[in-house]
Amino acid sequence: MTCSRTQRLAYGFVGLVVGDAALLLYMLLNAVWARAEVLTANQQEIAEQEKARREAWEKAKQLERRQISAVELRRRFAFLDQHYKNDLARLQAIIEMDSYFSQLRQVRCPLCGASTDHHDPNTHDGQPASQLENIRQACLAEITKINGLLRDLVGTATQLDSELSGIQRQHSEQSQLFQSATQNIMTRLAPAAKQHQLALTEVISVRDRLAQAEVLHSKLLGLQGERAKIASFVWKPEAKEDASDILMSQSVEAFTLKVQDLLEAWKYPGLTRVTFGNEKVDLVISGKERSSEGKGFRAIAYAAFIIGLLDYCVDSKTELSHPGLVVLDSPLVTYKRRDTAPDEELPEDVTVAFYEELAKLPANKQVIVLENNDPPSHIQGQINYTHFSRSTAGRYGFFPGVSRPIQI
Repeated sequence: MTCSRTQRLAYGFVGLVVGDAALLLYMLLNAVWARAEVLTANQQEIAEQEKARREAWEKAKQLERRQISAVELRRRFAFLDQHYKNDLARLQAIIEMDSYFSQLRQVRCPLCGASTDHHDPNTHDGQPASQLENIRQACLAEITKINGLLRDLVGTATQLDSELSGIQRQHSEQSQLFQSATQNIMTRLAPAAKQHQLALTEVISVRDRLAQAEVLHSKLLGLQGERAKIASFVWKPEAKEDASDILMSQSVEAFTLKVQDLLEAWKYPGLTRVTFGNEKVDLVISGKERSSEGKGFRAIAYAAFIIGLLDYCVDSKTELSHPGLVVLDSPLVTYKRRDTAPDEELPEDVTVAFYEELAKLPANKQVIVLENNDPPSHIQGQINYTHFSRSTAGRYGFFPGVSRPIQI
């Protein structure tokens, strides 16, 4: 995915905000104004094209309505023309029939045998010749009138046909204008407006991020000043951590894991994690400092510290000096939490697990435990157990025995 030029500039601006944020904001504001002007001009052109498109559409619709009216009127004119022509044909037929009758010869009457001049009007009703002439003249006058109407109708129809041709031409022009405006908007102006809008949005986003970065930088400077002020009163300068410190922390981590393994084997209650506190230079067991526990737990934790150091030195791949021998004095006799109620005494499985794990130590590790309480009976046969009786029965004490107790 590639970044645009504005995005690349934005990342550079955000990186340089500490140097000259005001100048960068000024540049971005100018970019916003320039792109806004371009977008405004594009939108104005779109509005003009939309207006021309709408006007062309309205004119085309008006021309369509006029064309429909003109076509209907032309149809009625054609019907009227046909009606006039039918009337002319009828009148021409009347005149033609009169001409045919006028060419007939006079003969005697087939009823009375007299000639037409001697007809008795009481016997034969007839039409006078003047009346037939009047009919002929009326037909000619009507034909003249209808021909005049036909000439007017032809002129009107011709004018209407010309108007229809003009309407069709204007409708074609408006349709082309509508299509041109539509294509111009869809293919050129709308995509350009979208690009200008995206560019403007991108620049505005960069401007907002830069402004936010400037605000955050101001807050950061203020907080750093407050921190420095507080540090001058509270904090002490910390030494730089070098490679030896890193190696020391790794060694301490390995050592605390040894202690943790021992405490887990001894079934230390509530055990989660064993770490080492640098402030008090002591173990931190399950999030609690060793010194915060009771005397019994402190003794067990101290025993785990001593034996864990033995395991770490003897089992280490590097050559760490250790005699392989540790001596513990009463690690279990006080094994209980401080202020423990009688019904909350801890189980004895810790003591049993303690001796069971010591019995599994290899020959290169030796632990001497001086304890007031005897170990469990099933463990005594697995270890080198010596009972100090302080009497003649068995061994008197840790130091060589005497014939009798010294009276003090």
